[in-house]
Amino acid sequence: MKPNALIRFYIGSAVAIFCFSIVAKVAAHYTYAELRLHDPFLRFLTVWQLLLVSIIIEALAIGIISANYYKSPNIAIGCVLWLTLLLILYRIGFLFSPDHTGTICKCFGGPGGIVGKFSDTLAWLLLIYLFILGAVTALWSSMSTYSRHVSHKKCSIA
Repeated sequence: MKPNALIRFYIGSAVAIFCFSIVAKVAAHYTYAELRLHDPFLRFLTVWQLLLVSIIIEALAIGIISANYYKSPNIAIGCVLWLTLLLILYRIGFLFSPDHTGTICKCFGGPGGIVGKFSDTLAWLLLIYLFILGAVTALWSSMSTYSRHVSHKKCSIA
């Protein structure tokens, strides 16, 4: 069964946003000294290690989302919401970290970024979009699955 238009749009836009995020991380211009600094929030990781781990996690999530696009869209939606919440929690933790210096990641903005000076605002807007539309899509999908299940039981009883 193919997912309906809202689910298809949400999953497609999430994959595009996560791919854009990976490209931004790979294309960011960091100095060698910046890459060796420890992350203010996850202090046990250097900036380079955090970028590498986040690229790997996002790439794996894109693979899981894409593999479940038609087969099981609910798993794809859940994976998008999981990664979105993970990124939101990291950003909140970074903001409350005593050692944070301002911009979370040069990937989208700052010197060498691909978006410009509004990178943090854009990242927050994309994450809020993914979270809110994801919650709506998950509810929509679960309600349609429930209604199909209930209508199937009615038919089999009669």
